[in-house]
This record gives sequence, structure tokens and C-alpha cells, in this order.
Amino acid sequence: DGTVGRGPGQVHLEQERFQEALELARQAEAEFGDRSDWSALAGLHVVKAKAQAALGDPAGAARTLLQGIERLPHELEAYTHLSWLYAVEGRAAEAGRVLQRMVHVNDDPAGYAAAVRALEAMGDGRSARAVLAEARRKWPGAAALEGLGAS
Repeated sequence: DGTVGRGPGQVHLEQERFQEALELARQAEAEFGDRSDWSALAGLHVVKAKAQAALGDPAGAARTLLQGIERLPHELEAYTHLSWLYAVEGRAAEAGRVLQRMVHVNDDPAGYAAAVRALEAMGDGRSARAVLAEARRKWPGAAALEGLGAS
């Protein structure tokens, strides 16, 4: 079950035991095998990528997140972490394209809210306000958009 794979890995990340988190993620992937229902392991790609980045492998982290997006295109956290990874590497245009892809694939208030929060976290208030304005035009009064745009 996906929470088993994610839970321990997440705990290890929080304890900064990155190598152990990475090994748990790899073990869960190996045990999962060739099955096609990756939703059972939702979040695992993010845990694995965070561990890879913390261990000095940002390229591996990016590959892991791209694989997660391919397997689970509605898992917003993989997109936001990939965009952040690109942003801290100085790849702002790529970070923006990841978020654009996220809202294209997840064309709903939750997808747009995640993009707004990611842009705000990256310090791009102007883009965050533009995305939020677009979302509010598309879904006036959507609960997922409440409380956003304070920055």
C-alpha cells in the first residue's frame, strides 16, 4: 500500500536520514514491480527525489520527478517540487513551464492553487497574482483559491 512506502521514507526525510529514505523508496519501487497502477505509491517519487537532492544528486531528483509526473500526472506535489528544483538551479523558464504543464493537465482550482503557492514560495509574486487572477475568472468562489494571494 502506498502509505507504507511513503510514510517511513517521509519520516526518514524529516530526520535528515536521506540515504535511508532513498533506500526505502527504491525498495518500494522494486517490490511494486511492473504493475501499472502507480497511484498505490502516490508521493513516493517526491520522497525519493527529496532524498536524491539532499544527497547532492539534483539531476537524479529531476529524473525521478519527471518519471512521477509521467506515471501520476495528477500528483501536484511532483510538479511543484520539480519547478522548485529548476528554480534553485537558476532555470526559471523551465520552472515556469513545469507549472504551466501542471495547470494544463490539472485544469481545476487545486492545480491552479498549487501553482500559485509554488510561485509565491519561489518569490515570483507577479506570476502568482496572474495565475490566481486567471483561476478566479475560471472558478469564481472556489474554496481551493480562498486565502491565496496575500503576498
